[in-house]
This record gives sequence, C-alpha cells and structure tokens, in this order.
Amino acid sequence: MKNFKVTSKTILVGIAVPIEVGQIKLDNIYQIAIYKGIADNKMHYDIDDIDYQNVTYMGMEIDGYKGFAKLKEFHKELGIDLSNLIMIAASEKLDAQDLEKWVNDNFKESFKEL
Repeated sequence: MKNFKVTSKTILVGIAVPIEVGQIKLDNIYQIAIYKGIADNKMHYDIDDIDYQNVTYMGMEIDGYKGFAKLKEFHKELGIDLSNLIMIAASEKLDAQDLEKWVNDNFKESFKEL
C-alpha cells in the first residue's frame, strides 16, 4: 500500500425529505454523491431519488414496497398519477440553490486536502 495516493474523493449522503400529498405522507429518500471535479477543482454533486419510507395514508402505515405499489395502483385506477404528484411536491421542497448551499456548507472542508 505504500505506492497508493488518494487522487479523488466521493462522499455519499442520504437525506429524507418529508412529503405530503393530500392524505399521503412519506419520506422521499435521496442519495447525493458529492465529489470534486478533476478539471475545475470545484465541488459538484449528483442527486438520485432512491426510495420512499414511513408512508402513511389517512393516518395508517403502508407497509413495504408491495403496500406502496398497491396504493399507487389504486390511485392509478382512479386516474391519479401518485408518482407524478410526489415528484411535484418534492421539487417544491428540494430547491437546487438551497441544496447546493447545503452541500457547500456541510462538505467543503471534507475536500480541502485534495
């Protein structure tokens, strides 16, 4: 291991964004990959929507992936695109400028030595 040198660093961070759409409440889980660009030496990030947790409908817990899939299918049969409504609600809460400031405020020091 004496010939190895760290040349880049990536930090993966998971965040939960609480979403409320009508009677549905959930935590929308995102994974953020934060890295320093090789060409420009600046911090960058990519964000992926990866999961839903703590889903409740009319105050009742919806259990697991299958339960949430049934809930989405139920709404789809009524002509309601639940996934789209959740995406719209999440985009209203997850502002790109706020996210960039949060990443810089919390992780800039992590990349100082590279």
